[in-house]
Amino acid sequence: MKWHVWGGTAKFRAFLRELCVEGEEFTVSRDLEELLSCSGPEHVCFLLPDYEAGERSIPCRSTAWINAVRSLIASGTRLYVENYAARDYLHAELMQAQVMGNFRHLFQEYIVRDGEILQARDGFFFPGVKRGGRLEALLTDCVGTNRVVREGSYSFPVLLKNAEGTLLSSLADLSRFDPLFRRPFGRWEKLFAELFSGLTGVPPERCRVAFEKVFPDPVALSPGNTPERLVRRALAWHFRAGLLPAPEGSEGMFEMIQSADLTLRRNLRTDATLLTGAFFASAGTFLHEERLVRTGCALADFLLDRGIQRPDGLCKWMDNTPSVWASDCGRDGLALWQLHKVTKEERYRDAAFRLADGLLAWLAADGLCCGTFSGPRIPEGAKSTDNPVFYGEMAAFLFQLGEEKYTQAALRALRRIGEKFPQVAPFGFSGNFTFGRWLLMLAAAQYHSGEDFSGKINDSLAFFAALQEPCGGIRETPIRLEKHPEAGIAMGDGSDCIADLLYCNNFVLNALSILRNLPSARRGRIDCGAVEKMYGKLRSFWLERQISSPDPRLDGGWMRAFDMGSGEYYGFDKDLDWGAYCIMAGWVMGFVPMVFLEERGARSFFF
Repeated sequence: MKWHVWGGTAKFRAFLRELCVEGEEFTVSRDLEELLSCSGPEHVCFLLPDYEAGERSIPCRSTAWINAVRSLIASGTRLYVENYAARDYLHAELMQAQVMGNFRHLFQEYIVRDGEILQARDGFFFPGVKRGGRLEALLTDCVGTNRVVREGSYSFPVLLKNAEGTLLSSLADLSRFDPLFRRPFGRWEKLFAELFSGLTGVPPERCRVAFEKVFPDPVALSPGNTPERLVRRALAWHFRAGLLPAPEGSEGMFEMIQSADLTLRRNLRTDATLLTGAFFASAGTFLHEERLVRTGCALADFLLDRGIQRPDGLCKWMDNTPSVWASDCGRDGLALWQLHKVTKEERYRDAAFRLADGLLAWLAADGLCCGTFSGPRIPEGAKSTDNPVFYGEMAAFLFQLGEEKYTQAALRALRRIGEKFPQVAPFGFSGNFTFGRWLLMLAAAQYHSGEDFSGKINDSLAFFAALQEPCGGIRETPIRLEKHPEAGIAMGDGSDCIADLLYCNNFVLNALSILRNLPSARRGRIDCGAVEKMYGKLRSFWLERQISSPDPRLDGGWMRAFDMGSGEYYGFDKDLDWGAYCIMAGWVMGFVPMVFLEERGARSFFF
């Protein structure tokens, strides 16, 4: 076979070279006229824009050139053409698709092929109209990761082939493959194997081997991971990912690696910074590494010195906004109290108690609060919410302070929520988000209050046991696509197998870590066997899904969405703020490693 390539990328040409056998001719050229001499079935030609030179399309050629190419195809020459700018009927007849508009750069749209969805983030496409041939794939809007597709306002032909299979044409930059942004990796690998095996005759398995060699998945897992290694790698992630503008913590810390493009979200979010500070201080104390303790304290001091804590004791959601969230304040309290526990510094103790008093002042006569507000004062007469999303961390914080007024406030909120649960006010994510915080709240109450909530705890355990997959992760329930910028990361009808690590699996791990450490006198009728079984499986899930990657933004972290069906990080990505591929400090990168430190004897966040 004789291989001929015009344009493309170095990576894609390397992929094609891997398909060659020793002795076969492989030519790389920029002279399109040479194509006209490649006549016969022994030739396979790839006609691509020179993407590395900034080209996005192959401009229309002359009518004589088009006719010559038509003759080549008739002779049996095999041809793959990508992003040919066929903007009139005459030229479109050859490529079977006519361009109908300018390029689109796509972030959230997906390619649907054989009922499966392949995400095409960081790709570009021509809008077009099919001109014969068989439609192999289309671009569409969707509300899921697997097979649920919602008809959008557009559907573009992406990949077509002639009846003989000797011509493949694409209106998408499929060959400009980037494994970070074309997910899920396994489906793209399958697509490449099918397409280029069908065109070239190379066995599909050899195509898959070549694909994995040239485009290795940069989001690998960590089989055989240990708790010690997990903690060390999680710590290292904070310093390598670029989130710390000053390594010693004196300038605070950015919130996360963003899902949209894996860049830094450069805002100062209070809970993310404080939780990271508490994790650093806890790990440094346990591991006898004073540098970590100093860095953790510096992070907290940076925000406190900037006035992140308001005069009423509550903490602002972010450095540049007056918004206050009950759930975030609860996490802030947990972090401040943890910092006091491990450092004995009175500053953190005082800040924690001021925050606790602010939370009590926020609670209305019914024992609940409005969940969130923006402004200089707690709103009077605002409608309270009974969704435990707002109270899980708050209760876990208040119970630890050891004073009756805080314990009774947490119990009053819990009882009020328990009167209706699970028929509480809805929240914009899946039901798992609500149940996870409820279990955390119950576990903290069982540990600290002396009251017995065994029945409610067992009900929640049964809820999550029904969703726990053999790999240990907890499956998402159907998402709620309300008119809201945030959304879950599972499919609309719940028929996929996505684990949400940001809003479910982490909080369940935290709650189980409390329950398995209950003193014997406070275990009541809790199904401790179910606790240990669920914890053991979930623990293994977290250990083995820690990312191993040459990319410092990813190595040692956990993205939000894990597809347990395909065994890789992937998920619905309509949430513009905390989407499927974000790695968020504090929520996951603080809470989860602390559970593994706690196993070894370090101070817990929760008791």
